[in-house]
Amino acid sequence: RIVEKAGVPVACFGDVGEKVDAFSRAGQPSIVVLSNKSASRCRRDLAHEIAHLVLHRNRPTGTPDTEREADHFARAFLLPRDGFRREFPRPPFSGIWEALFQLKIRWRASLADLILRAADLSLINGVQYLRLYKDLSKQGWLKAEPYEFDGESPEILPVVFEQLKTSKGVDRSEVARDLGWNLATLVEITGIPLES
Repeated sequence: RIVEKAGVPVACFGDVGEKVDAFSRAGQPSIVVLSNKSASRCRRDLAHEIAHLVLHRNRPTGTPDTEREADHFARAFLLPRDGFRREFPRPPFSGIWEALFQLKIRWRASLADLILRAADLSLINGVQYLRLYKDLSKQGWLKAEPYEFDGESPEILPVVFEQLKTSKGVDRSEVARDLGWNLATLVEITGIPLES
């Protein structure tokens, strides 16, 4: 909602690609396209793409430096320093995973991002970080985390299609035809079901 209120439409695409979780385009209009992944991954990917739009305007992205900057921005955006620092558990870390699950639900961020942000803020040391990250990997949680929450859906594109229909009498099939797409392609690219 924050991104769309800033005038950047967000779309969800069934599968952007194996090596691409999301992408953005700066310009008139700017746009962010997310792959349909878990809600916590989508939120991180969206924050990462915001970083590219804000920090890397007129700079090529995809380099190790720009990707590292975007990842750091995403964690800071989703997990603000003061609030996260107050809520992150202090050593000794008995029951750390239960505490991390609660933080995931509270902050709506992935376990991996919680651990990385804790390391960014020196709330955990290098050894603790490695131990937690190895446990995350060993449990298979780098691919599919427990305690996943419901994700947000883009709001602008459905409104645009509704406005086109009500004010101009233009339905989705006409939009698809004007773009040279079939209706299934329009649905896949916009992520908007036919009858929403």
